[in-house]
Amino acid sequence: MFRIVIQDPLGELKPGTVITGENVITRAANRGVAMLPVEQDWCQRAVDGFAVRHWGKGWLFDLARGQRGCGMVIRVVPACPYVYWAVRVVPADPAKPVTGQLKFTTDTTYGEMSAGLGNEVRPPRLEGVEPRRDGSRHLGGRLRLGSASMGYLGTSIYGVAQNALVEWSAVSQATEQADLATYLR
Repeated sequence: MFRIVIQDPLGELKPGTVITGENVITRAANRGVAMLPVEQDWCQRAVDGFAVRHWGKGWLFDLARGQRGCGMVIRVVPACPYVYWAVRVVPADPAKPVTGQLKFTTDTTYGEMSAGLGNEVRPPRLEGVEPRRDGSRHLGGRLRLGSASMGYLGTSIYGVAQNALVEWSAVSQATEQADLATYLR
């Protein structure tokens, strides 16, 4: 069981730090550390196993129709059947509610794909995710990977949302079938 840190609200764990052990992971999650499951030996490589993008002033989802954003590419390995994703969403206007739905999708804009993803059973609705103390929301999911060989997977976030500003997005790949509550609160 390995987790890679995306963000620690206290700044004690730097982004990209790999932590292990159920007790250590649970303590980090209880402190509000955002992390994803990952295969430890892949984290040292350029594009294997994990990617995170910080979007500066944020990627705005604020349309009544679907839109794509937050594109990323990850190199996938068939031996690891699960792909995990996460985003941090803040209100673009703190006086207005954040509503809508965001989901993780494949995206051929970022090159030829050599893998596919299974469908999420129920993509999370923004208004159903409890805001954190700072008003942000962390949401994500796990999808099954379909790939017969190593290759690249272009991804993006797709959604219909209002007042949703994505500050960062992340994706990882792992053999473990982890429970969302153990890494993203």
